[in-house]
Amino acid sequence: MSMLLQGIIIVLAIAVFVFLTVKGLNTIAAAVIATAIVSFIAIDGFTANMFGTFLDGMASMIGGFFIPFTCGTAFGAVLSACGAGDRLGKTIVNAFGEKNFIFAIILVTLLLGMTGAPPLAIMPAICFGMLKSANLPRYVGMAVVAGATSIATTTIPGTLAAGNVIPAAMIGTNVYAGAGLGIATTIFAIIILCVYAVLLINRTRKQQIGYDPIEGGMMAGG
Repeated sequence: MSMLLQGIIIVLAIAVFVFLTVKGLNTIAAAVIATAIVSFIAIDGFTANMFGTFLDGMASMIGGFFIPFTCGTAFGAVLSACGAGDRLGKTIVNAFGEKNFIFAIILVTLLLGMTGAPPLAIMPAICFGMLKSANLPRYVGMAVVAGATSIATTTIPGTLAAGNVIPAAMIGTNVYAGAGLGIATTIFAIIILCVYAVLLINRTRKQQIGYDPIEGGMMAGG
């Protein structure tokens, strides 16, 4: 199979994954379907890749993230129970202002992601209190955290995230390889993310969408 056709199939698999998740399909189910598409063209064939490489990788990922995500959830529950999440949120929003606190969320997420820690497990406990204080829906914070996490784990030179460390080890380079391109990409991506965050906040304000607490209040600011 030609490289061009392989590339088209990979792009198709990514497009299918994005389409299915946007339509509301469970992320894991969408990932299985996209993986099945790619497995047909992968070396060693469909069976070896779908039921070997993919399942082994999923098991390794779940095992690696179990403790961080569990600790992050527990951290959020503690902040919520003692009121520290609300107090932290009010303090940061008052310090940065309701228009600029979102940039603090981006900065903290970038710093966490560069250390290799999973921001998606930790940041809800930190930023939900800010969103509650600013009366913004939780999806605003999570959209920004997801964007900053992608930047911190893939484009910043020297990041210790698995997305940078594993390829470096396989290729035989260090984590700073391609630093010039990485820096340029990082700057561009951060600018785009900041613009998106401002537009998203402005839209929620215009539509008068306020904070949406979590049922049971088991996370900070809930």
